[in-house]
Amino acid sequence: MIPLRRYQMTVEEYLTLERANDARFEYLGGHVTEMMGSTISEALIYGNLLVGLGTRIDSLQVFTTGTRLKVPSQAFYTHADLSVITEAPQFEDEVTDTLLNPTIIIEVLSPYTETYDRGKKFHRYQDLQSLQVYLLVHQDEAHVECFRRQGAGWYLEHTVGIEANLKLPIVEIEIPFTEIYYRVSLDK
Repeated sequence: MIPLRRYQMTVEEYLTLERANDARFEYLGGHVTEMMGSTISEALIYGNLLVGLGTRIDSLQVFTTGTRLKVPSQAFYTHADLSVITEAPQFEDEVTDTLLNPTIIIEVLSPYTETYDRGKKFHRYQDLQSLQVYLLVHQDEAHVECFRRQGAGWYLEHTVGIEANLKLPIVEIEIPFTEIYYRVSLDK
């Protein structure tokens, strides 16, 4: 992640800033970093995923980047591109904008965030006991990396090619890549 601006503040100050702002910020132990915006391809992909997930199973609740995620063990607050829960949502407080129990987290990779999304951010997410699946969706090629929790570790599966399907056995659905990458310009 390329920091746009960095700040030092308390959790309370951070939450006040976030709730009064259209920009998104990430918080880790008193340090606040403004998050990058998205490209057109990223926005199309997470819009397509939102529709694809939301129309396939009624019991799923899909949250966009507007919903903050918290990893309590690390005093870490961030925004995922999409997060999915399969149970009743648990929120930090009565404002209900900070989710504590995502089952699936989806990040659409960009040149600016890829190293962070697959490195430090994923490492922090792993402290969420509710998290079972972490998806990294490439925006320049039809390619999804699916990390699945298995015991104390994570199993990685690559799915590649526009004719492929994203399989999510945890929620027993498949989404064709042709839907995920609809109207997205891919490298040939």
